[in-house]
Amino acid sequence: METIQIIFQILTALIIVIAIFQKEKWKIMLFYTLYNLLCVVMYFAFERSATAFICIVAAIRTFIYMFYAYKKIKPNLIWLIIFEIAFIVSTILTWQDALDLLPLLAILVAGFGSWQDNPTILRISYLINGALYIIYKVIIGAYISMSADVIDFTCTFISLIYYCVLKKETPILQAIFKKKIKNTLK
Repeated sequence: METIQIIFQILTALIIVIAIFQKEKWKIMLFYTLYNLLCVVMYFAFERSATAFICIVAAIRTFIYMFYAYKKIKPNLIWLIIFEIAFIVSTILTWQDALDLLPLLAILVAGFGSWQDNPTILRISYLINGALYIIYKVIIGAYISMSADVIDFTCTFISLIYYCVLKKETPILQAIFKKKIKNTLK
């Protein structure tokens, strides 16, 4: 493994761990913007140009979404459509092999989740994204970065449980717990 591959895998690992422990969506998006920029260099070092270009588009997306999240407004649907199309087009234009479908699917799911106001949906979409990238990085040999994705996946899962289940922030869980409370009061 080349030195540049190792350095950028370590940097992405540090940023991704910091990102997932942020409670506010705009902070999550800030660190994911930095993560995507670091990934561009890493994927070029692994000679995976389609994934590098996907990360360029993803960095732009997360940067724009960060400002929307900071202002606590939902991005227009047109942004979601533009970026999802941009991911598909960039993959088609830089296609190397069928392996390019894994990061494309991962980023499409993350794009949808990032567009949502609901941090629960964001975390679930990042769980799917993380699982697909873990598989992809094992195949291309980016083991340090894959280890960070395992940490990210685990941290995302923990934050999903903590913020969305234990604190009952999801509408479904709120409804379930309200029913249980009503039933116990009868």
